[in-house]
Amino acid sequence: PFQKLVASITHRTVRAYPSRRAEVSSTVRTAALPHDITGDSPMAFTPSKDHKRIAREQKKLEKRMAREEAKTAKLEAQRAEEEAAEQEAIKKAKEDEEAKIEAEFEAELKAEEEAKGKA
Repeated sequence: PFQKLVASITHRTVRAYPSRRAEVSSTVRTAALPHDITGDSPMAFTPSKDHKRIAREQKKLEKRMAREEAKTAKLEAQRAEEEAAEQEAIKKAKEDEEAKIEAEFEAELKAEEEAKGKA
């Protein structure tokens, strides 16, 4: 009977669970192996490679997230730099405007003093 059971489940996937019990799953039905056959030790089975795939996908996801965060940080730094440059340009333009007004005022004041001095 055991060999017939093994022969009938060769096309099915055997998965391991934390309880170390084996379970046979198929697309048609799911049947747990009888305890009298397996006893306390499960039948030999190949562990699922899903955990490796999941770990690989998680690593890829973490790398992608790190790249996106680095890209975002770079863009934010660039925007902050551009904004600082813009503020500096505005400040310089105001200072130049004030210097121009001051120079014109000094020129008018000097012209008035010369006009008073001649008169």
